[in-house]
Amino acid sequence: MKTSHPILPLVSSLVAAAVLVFSGCATGGGGGKAETVKTESSVPLPPGVTLTRHPHLQGIWVADGFRFSGFDAVVVPPPAFKAVERSNEINERATALQGIQDAVVVALRDTGSFASVVTRADEVKAGARYAVLETTLVEYEKGGGGARYFAGVYGAGQPVIKVRGHLVDSAGVPLFVFEARRSGESASARMFGGFRSDVEIQAEDIRDLGIDLRDFVKARSSAQ
Repeated sequence: MKTSHPILPLVSSLVAAAVLVFSGCATGGGGGKAETVKTESSVPLPPGVTLTRHPHLQGIWVADGFRFSGFDAVVVPPPAFKAVERSNEINERATALQGIQDAVVVALRDTGSFASVVTRADEVKAGARYAVLETTLVEYEKGGGGARYFAGVYGAGQPVIKVRGHLVDSAGVPLFVFEARRSGESASARMFGGFRSDVEIQAEDIRDLGIDLRDFVKARSSAQ
């Protein structure tokens, strides 16, 4: 029978306090001048695009005057993978890629800004004006429960996803670019990550990314 470690109550208290700090830092968004984000990625930014800091999507760029309107449809193809490939992450990697596509489709549909959100260009009605949201997984780690058990609150062993998204019109002209990184963002992942699966925590992070994308697009769509 498994017995509890005598220091676990103390660790749990410290973890809870740390999670509150993490939560407070993660959700804050100050005003003032936009801060440029330096990005290192295997996926180059389109010419003339510079990402600026955003409290939830980390890095964003929007073409002047673009409000996510005027399109009949948006196509969300399967994400590309341009991160480090590890032989022990094949199944988890495939699950993450599918999860990213699903989350982006749900996010865009939930915005109400587009009449149709599909996964293939041949699903767009003839003559419809459409855009394409291309996503690429530029950083990936499946994580490890052992490291999370001992130091997950500090980020050890947490899964990692970093997604770059490019929204372009049918001619390939950039309209919106974002970059978002998630790594065990929930309190549950930080406090109890050693008892949760890598896939479960990463799915949670992907859903969180989708929600933040949805909220940004909705806010931008309604801005005057």
